[in-house]
Amino acid sequence: MLNGKNYFDMNLGDLTGFEERYFAWTGFPASKSKSKTIHRSKSKEALEKQFIHAGEDGYYFKNIEYLTIVSELKGNDKTEITGSYERKDTFLKYAGRISMGPMPAGMSGGAMYFFRKEQELDENLDNTFRFAGIGIKYRNDNTIVGVPRVKIIELIERFERENPLRMIVIDSED
Repeated sequence: MLNGKNYFDMNLGDLTGFEERYFAWTGFPASKSKSKTIHRSKSKEALEKQFIHAGEDGYYFKNIEYLTIVSELKGNDKTEITGSYERKDTFLKYAGRISMGPMPAGMSGGAMYFFRKEQELDENLDNTFRFAGIGIKYRNDNTIVGVPRVKIIELIERFERENPLRMIVIDSED
């Protein structure tokens, strides 16, 4: 945890004790976000009270709901991680069985991760979740596609090589 936020440790790749046949994708589908027209007569403070929750761990929009899709792992190589999401006759944790699940459009950029076999939270979140990738799209054939962890690490390392951090020391006595 850093500044009240949880981050995946990209250096942890060992999946011992984790479910390797399934992964989850969490994001914010556009269909679950409630768009509101904001009247110009409302003050900044009134808008904050209406749309934003302020807590010890940060600020959150009240009108946006997340969706977590759990999928069987179909593929995970150096170019993509894939699974499936069947929207018809699906089960949602809080809504129960529904005839049509939310469309995942808008979830791009959401984390894909493996979870502990027991699916119970550990005090240390690194012992609960392992980063699998970043979700990028949902295809018409019900396939969910992401960029896998290994590709993301490769791209970060390449960026660091091609754009090295430069430090300039300025003598303040002049």
